[in-house]
Amino acid sequence: MKTAPLLHIAICLMAGIVIGECSTVPFPLFPVLVVSVAATLLLGRFPYVQSFAVCLCVMLLGWLVMERQKESLKIEWPDSEVVYEAVVISAPVEKPKTMGMDLLLARSGRKIKCYIYKGERSRRLRIGDGLKIQSVIKPNREWRSGNFSYRRHLEIRDFTGSTYVAGWKWQRAQVSLKEVSRLERARLH
Repeated sequence: MKTAPLLHIAICLMAGIVIGECSTVPFPLFPVLVVSVAATLLLGRFPYVQSFAVCLCVMLLGWLVMERQKESLKIEWPDSEVVYEAVVISAPVEKPKTMGMDLLLARSGRKIKCYIYKGERSRRLRIGDGLKIQSVIKPNREWRSGNFSYRRHLEIRDFTGSTYVAGWKWQRAQVSLKEVSRLERARLH
């Protein structure tokens, strides 16, 4: 492994991510990770045991990152219509009755799939356009049976819901992105 010294670390990180993806049991990961790092630092006299401990720490780190990702996608959307400010973050795609696009909600920084009733106004939407929409956002769900998980596909891409917007329930608007992360703002330019 002299030609690929970080291969073991990468494998341990991937194993931790897979464990985090598959686990449903709550586990106090952060304290365990802190204790593991401290133990690893104390094992300097035993290089083989220390190497194993480093791999364990990296695996726990991958697991922790995956758990945090899953927690960030859990959200309860209101059951009634709410007015949201959003920015179009993908090129609108014309469907038979709607224009499909990805939106970034200005206040929360959450991404949703949006389908706006197709018309002249919605056909002119472009990436970066600000919108004010009134709708009910539905959480991600499976829409077909089989091996492919559409819900998981959306979650991997950080989408937390989807909505349909009638033609009279949206308008262009100036949207402030102050509360959105710099990374998300940079993706719009």
